[in-house]
This record gives sequence, structure tokens and C-alpha cells, in this order.
Amino acid sequence: MRFLRRLVTLILLVALGLWGFIIWLESPGGTRTASRWITAQVQRNFPGTQLLLEQLKFHLPLSIKISRATWRSKDVRSIVVAKDLDVALYSWQTGFHRWTARGEVARLDLGALDYTLAKGEWKAGGLMTGTVQVEGKGLAAESVVLNLLSLKPGGDLNSEVLGRLVGMMPAGDARAMLLKALSAKGTFHFNVGHLSMSTEGEDYLLKLLLDGDHLLDLKIRIPKGSLDLLKTLSQS
Repeated sequence: MRFLRRLVTLILLVALGLWGFIIWLESPGGTRTASRWITAQVQRNFPGTQLLLEQLKFHLPLSIKISRATWRSKDVRSIVVAKDLDVALYSWQTGFHRWTARGEVARLDLGALDYTLAKGEWKAGGLMTGTVQVEGKGLAAESVVLNLLSLKPGGDLNSEVLGRLVGMMPAGDARAMLLKALSAKGTFHFNVGHLSMSTEGEDYLLKLLLDGDHLLDLKIRIPKGSLDLLKTLSQS
């Protein structure tokens, strides 16, 4: 009986400690600490940027609701603003290593993204909005479903960057015609833009539709597991 009493006491202490931790994490101080930790992970690939979280709420069995998350560039511009994010762990049996995250992309600033990833070489401008869903293990994303639509009045992209994307398409007459059309202008303006990306096996399937100076409808497969595409597009 003494053993059982001690075991129950231990369980209660652990439960109270966990509950106290959750209450602290939902507080402004706890949220700032969580933001600093996530920022440290993001800076491994994107030095100088910040990820700020707002209003964390925990729900059973174990999920986190984040009212707003903002990814900022070195010059404190908002690259991405996401809201109503739901992050959930799969189950107790997995050891909490696997997770899902979904939410709304309230605002993606192409100019700020260009500044962060390519130092302005993409000559990008414009805003996009949409939805995102990510599944991962540990700190690595394994599956992505992204859908973005441009906001009026549209935006701009360096024609050379689009030319590199077209060059990744399977060879054919359509690719040659697109490359010829893009070479006529240094900057491509689009009135309507739609970008979607999903995971298919070991590849990301990227679909890009731009309607503006020309109509571009691209479908490209990109190998997973690296930032090679971003590095390639940012090369002059």
C-alpha cells in the first residue's frame, strides 16, 4: 500500500508539473521562449530571420493552436504571416516524433522572400495568400501540401528565374516557345498567379500558373530533402 501511495503521489506531481508547464507556455513569457527556440531552428537554414508566435493554446489529447505566426526577414519585414495554425502529434505510441501542422497563409510577401533567399535577384514583388499542410518527423518536414493565390494587382518575377523553371520541364516544343517568350522581357508581370506544391513519393510536384505578360502553366518535379532548387534559382 505504501508503494501504491507513493506511485499515485508521483503521478500527481508529474501531472501537476506538466499542467504548470502548459500554463506557463500559454503565458506571454512562455510564448516568447517558444518563439526563441523555433527561431534558433529556423536560423540554421535562414540566418538572421525570426519566427514569432502569438497566443498558444493546448488541447487534449495533445495539440497546439497558434493564433498567429510571423516569419520575419533580417530587416524585420514580414515574409510570411500564418494564422489559425493547428499542430498535432500523431499518438503516444510514436513517441511524439511525428506531427502534422495546418493553417492559413494570410500573407506571403514575394519581395521579402526574394530579399531573404536571393538577395533581391529574383526581382520579385506582390502578395499571395492560401493554405498549407505539413507532416513531419522530428524537425524535418516529410510531406507538404501548399496552395497559394496572388492578391490584386498581381506581381512581378525575374524572367531569368522563370526561364530556369521552364528549363526544368521535360523537353518539347512548349518549353522552347515559353523560353523564347520570356527572353523578350527582363521582368515578367502577372495579374493572376496560382502556385501549388504537393508531395508525390520522393518528389515535390510544383504547379505554377501565371497569367500576365504571357500565360505560363508550369508543372515541375523537384527532388525532396534539400534547398537545391532555391539555390539554383538564386544563382545569377
